[in-house]
Amino acid sequence: MDQFYAQLRSEATQKAEQVRERLAKETVSWDVRVDDAMFAEAPRSMARQARYADLAILAAPDEAADEAPISRAFFSAMLFESGRPVLAVPPRQTHEGPLRHAVVAWKPTPGIHPGGP
Repeated sequence: MDQFYAQLRSEATQKAEQVRERLAKETVSWDVRVDDAMFAEAPRSMARQARYADLAILAAPDEAADEAPISRAFFSAMLFESGRPVLAVPPRQTHEGPLRHAVVAWKPTPGIHPGGP
């Protein structure tokens, strides 16, 4: 089992480095983190890490994919446990250039006003 987790950690570290290289040219601040968590706790762990950011960006669940239940768990944790705004990118999409439109939704509570639109 240790070898399995070591392999997962290695793959995650490699992917994180690829993302860092891609983001290195950006002028806005960003961060890429790799965190260890047991499988059932991984969505909550990701939500906790998002608390260090102003905005979390992740792919929306791909309902056609085999891993859809896992993706939904991560997406749900980010929406309801991170306490941060989430920018959901359509799955399996690439985009060049600036984004022109975004959809903003929130629960109408006083907490939206300090950082809201």
